[in-house]
This record gives sequence, structure tokens and C-alpha cells, in this order.
Amino acid sequence: ACSAVPSKTKSAACARRSKMSSVLRTPLVLFLAGAALADGISVRGSARAEPSDENPLGEGSKIIKGSDCGRAKMVIPKFAHASKVGELAGKARGAVTMATAAADSVAASVTKAKSVAAAIGGSEAIDAAVADVEKAATAATDAATSLETELGTFKGKIGETDFSGEKVKESDMSKLKKLVEEAGKATKAAHEKLERLEEKSKAASKKADAKVAEAAESASAVLEKAAPTIKEAKDTAQKAGWAEGDAEALAKTAADVLPKIDAKAADAKEQAPVWEALKANVESLSTAVDTAKGEVTTAKGELEATLPPLDTALEPLKTTVKDVKGGATKVDSTAADVQTAEKAHDAVTDALQKLKDEMTSLSKAQEDLKTKLAEVEKKLNP
Repeated sequence: ACSAVPSKTKSAACARRSKMSSVLRTPLVLFLAGAALADGISVRGSARAEPSDENPLGEGSKIIKGSDCGRAKMVIPKFAHASKVGELAGKARGAVTMATAAADSVAASVTKAKSVAAAIGGSEAIDAAVADVEKAATAATDAATSLETELGTFKGKIGETDFSGEKVKESDMSKLKKLVEEAGKATKAAHEKLERLEEKSKAASKKADAKVAEAAESASAVLEKAAPTIKEAKDTAQKAGWAEGDAEALAKTAADVLPKIDAKAADAKEQAPVWEALKANVESLSTAVDTAKGEVTTAKGELEATLPPLDTALEPLKTTVKDVKGGATKVDSTAADVQTAEKAHDAVTDALQKLKDEMTSLSKAQEDLKTKLAEVEKKLNP
């Protein structure tokens, strides 16, 4: 092309074209060199075999044929959907577990609360709290059951196709989400009601503890008072028996003296009235001893009759003291039991005092008779 133009023009034009050609060739050379260099690095730096017709992706790769093969834009959203489906199923399972656990925990707390209420003679506050928590527990159980049922259906749809969760629709997820929320609310409500019940139980428990302590103190006071009374009653009854025996022996002695007095009176002539008066005194005193002895016998029987009722009345108090020492939070005895024991103790005390009085009367009568018999003995044997 340069030969077709004049010499001067030709030189200038050729020079410009030569320069432009040089500029254009430089990037091309660099590109080709870079490509060759990159190709060399790739070949030398990789341990994997070149792709082939048999293995187009190279060694270690595997093509899974299917409807989505070569359709990445459709597979990636399916993976995201499957992830959401699995996450929701996990949340649903956790919600079922928590709701069921909340409902199960109510039973033990209700039993304990009722026991505390019984220990203080009943509590309207605890009764109301128990009713509320049982209602909440039923709601939690119902919510868990509904969610469990829907979760089974949901999981069935997850496995209907080879691609996990493909058949699960947004409406299915929305329905399950709603049930998860409802189960969560029911679980929270059950826990709140349970906390309220425990607060009421705690307050009532303090009252019950005070009542238990008071009952134990009252029971101990009666027991401490009754123990020496019972011992004294038994000892006094035994002494009364001995006194009865002494009175019988003394009466026999008096009876043996009377014939002797009669004999003296028969020989006394003018002094006969004196002996007869003496005999009358002995008989009178002997009768007094016999009468006093009868009173003692009666009083002793009355005293002995009061002991069994007292023993019976003391039993619940003994149990109370024993239970409280063992850490019991509830006792069997009540204020009425303490009053019953007190009344039984008073009956023993009264009977004991009566027997003591009768024994004193018998002792005096015996002394009077003994004194008279001694006087008679001196006169019979001057």
C-alpha cells in the first residue's frame, strides 16, 4: 500500500502505520503469553486429571442426573426452602417437648400445695391457684397434642419427594407456625400459673410451719404435765390398796377384842356400863374405819378408770411430737386433741386428789381405832 503513494507521503504514512501496528501487537502478545503462562501453571499446579468425555468434570467429580440437573437457579431456592422447613420442624418438636414438660410439672406442685393447705386447715388462695394452674396445664397439654398431630402431617409432606420439603407449602408452614406460637403461649401461661401456686404454697407453708410448731409446743406441754400425774396416780392407787389391807387387818383386831370386852362387862357388875361404853366406842371406830376403807376403794376405782382415757388422749400428741422431731410439715393432732387431753388430765387429777383425801380420812380413822384399842388393851391387861 505504501508503494502507491509519492515518496514523501509514502514515508510518513508508512511510519504512522508501522507505529500503530506495533501498538496493536503488544497487547495481543501479552494476552497470548499470559494465556500460555496460565495454562502452564494450571497444568503444572493441579494434580487432577484433565476432563474427558467419560468424566467431563475431572477426577473425583460425579454428575447426578435428574430433573434439576443443569438448573442451578431452581435448585438453590429449593435448598433454602428445605432449610426453612427443617428449622420449623425442629422448633415445633421443641415446643411440644416444652409444653408437655410444663404440664407434667404441675402435678407434683399441685399435690404439694394441697398438702400444705390441708396442714393449715384449708386455704382458699391455694385452692384458687390450684384451679388456675390445672386449667393452664390442660391448655398446655391440648396445645402440645394439636401441635404433635400437625407436626406428624408436616413431616409426612417433607418426605413425599426425593427433595426434602419440596411438597411443603407456605400455608402448611404458616399453620404449623401458628400452632408453635400457641404452644409457646400455653407453656408460658402454665409456668406463670405454676409460679403463682408456688408463691401461695410458700406463704401457706410458713403458716403451716408456725401451726406445726405451735401444735408441737402444746402437745409437749400436756405430755410433760401428764407424765408425773400418771405416775403419781398409779403409785397412789397402789398405796390405797395397801391401806385397804391394813384397814381389814385392823378391823379384824377390833372384832377379836369385842368378846373380851363382853367378858369383862359380865363380871364387872357396877362397872359393866363402862365396859359397854368402851365396846360401843370400839365398834363405832371400827365402823368408821370400815366406812373410810369403802370410800378409799371407791375412789381408787374411780382413779384407775380415768387413766385409760388419758392414755388414749395422749397418743395423737405423742405422734405429733415424734413427727415434728422427724421434720414433719403436717401433724395429726389439733387444738381439739390438746383440749381432749387436757380434760382427761384434769379428770385424773381430780380423781387422784379425791383418793388422797379418802386415804387421809381412812388413816385418821385407823389411828383413832388403834388408840382406842390400845386403851382397851391396857384395861384388859392392867
